[in-house]
Amino acid sequence: MKQSIHTKQGFATLIAVLVLTLVATSVIAVSLLVSTQTFQANANSREGIQARFDAQTCVEIALNKLKIDNTYSGNENISLANGSCTISAVSGTGNNDRSFQTSGTSQQSIARIWIDISEIDPDMTFTTWVEQ
Repeated sequence: MKQSIHTKQGFATLIAVLVLTLVATSVIAVSLLVSTQTFQANANSREGIQARFDAQTCVEIALNKLKIDNTYSGNENISLANGSCTISAVSGTGNNDRSFQTSGTSQQSIARIWIDISEIDPDMTFTTWVEQ
């Protein structure tokens, strides 16, 4: 009879250890999954932010070139340290009513900015500045 009690206690202990191990393994697996998803989301966010910075860089380049020479026509691809950007063809001529689009690319992320300028000189006046 003594042996039967020890066997039952040993079996109960074994089951308890197995259940606790299963619970601990599940918690660790879920934690790893959440950590991996958070890491991926942060990486995607960084790429999106970098793409937006790249698009803004091309806006600044295009605006400076238009300010220096209002016949600037755009159509440029520019390599940057952490990505690239593109300036579309600049529509319009002269000092008034000019527009263009830029796009920035970083890894798999793309950001676009649309610009409409009502006047370049003496002070640049924007009618539209849309970031996507």
